[in-house]
Amino acid sequence: YISGDIQDWGYKIQFNVGNNNGGTPEDVYIRYNGFDNMRVTVGRQKEPFGLNQLNSSNDITFLERSASDEAYAPARSDGIQLDGRSGNTVYAIGVFEDDVDTSTFALTGRVASAVVNNDDLLVHLGVAHTSRGADISSTAFEAALVSDRLHLQGEYYSSDNAGTDLDSHYIQAGWFLTGDSRPYSNGVFGRVKPNQASGAWEIAARYESGDGNYADIELGSTDATSMGIALNWYINNYSRLGLDYTTGEDNNSNDTGSEFRVRLQVAL
Repeated sequence: YISGDIQDWGYKIQFNVGNNNGGTPEDVYIRYNGFDNMRVTVGRQKEPFGLNQLNSSNDITFLERSASDEAYAPARSDGIQLDGRSGNTVYAIGVFEDDVDTSTFALTGRVASAVVNNDDLLVHLGVAHTSRGADISSTAFEAALVSDRLHLQGEYYSSDNAGTDLDSHYIQAGWFLTGDSRPYSNGVFGRVKPNQASGAWEIAARYESGDGNYADIELGSTDATSMGIALNWYINNYSRLGLDYTTGEDNNSNDTGSEFRVRLQVAL
């Protein structure tokens, strides 16, 4: 990707070169930053929906997002978005072309706030909603807590899909074995940057249940329950070695699936 700023304007062009035999666009937008505490972004961008979805995939605790995120969060779309902040509260609203049905549009918005934010404790609460055409609407409720080495995070999703009610939730907890903490800014979590030359070590666990996209453990889109554990070594500000193990069971068929994933990443 390339990105930058020219006076009051910003831009970003990012492609995933590993998809669809030649690459697919991810972020391709221009942004006006000239207003106080508010921005306007036009182009392909993330819709403001879901805490874990808005965190960069380079910096989330588990190597892959939850089955709930994959099923409900709309991710990137073409559109126009207005976002800003007031104190510890961030807000965003936008109109987007629906990537699934390009003949319809989506209205998506999010409000989130660090209701407690001091040196000892962070408590984050948020809600987001998207209406897509005449038949689909989804709501996400999010909560997070950081206290020294401990961090907790959970989201609940509810959707009405052409008269079919779906819901799912996950909760995860992480603990730094070293003297580190999960950074937070502007309604999302950021990259862990170790406090010492030997890096930062983190263990984490995640539980989720409900209607989701469990393709990573080969159960597909279904009602299931899964549990995962993770070990992360943040080698320095740019490098990370992660190991995840997730196992789950289909709540309808009792089929089971599991996955072991390891990743060494360098993200500048």
